Amino acid sequence: MKDPLTSSPGEQASPDTRHNAQSTRDDAHATHASSEQWQASGRDNGVYLHSLSELAGCSFASTTEALGATLKLIVDQLGLRSSFVTAIDRETCQNEVIAAYNVPGGCDVPAKALLELPETF
Repeated sequence: MKDPLTSSPGEQASPDTRHNAQSTRDDAHATHASSEQWQASGRDNGVYLHSLSELAGCSFASTTEALGATLKLIVDQLGLRSSFVTAIDRETCQNEVIAAYNVPGGCDVPAKALLELPETF
């Protein structure tokens, strides 16, 4: 099947190929628009990568400390107010909040909270 984007003049592309090419153009336009919106929001990928690389280069006294720093980075970089990690215990049908990081106005998710699975899923 001929690609309408690379076909020679005078060659006819099938309707399916024309549709796929248009979808590809639409996807590229949507990606470009998203990229422009991202840049317009003032966010910079370099800042994210720098913060992430700084975190990766740190050593922590405990996994709890490392997890806290990771959750803080998520909140700071993504503009969230709460970030948390949970573990599911299938035997007790509970979801345990292993660690949480909250800023004022967030969900105030408490670490060590036990949530019944039917309530969370």
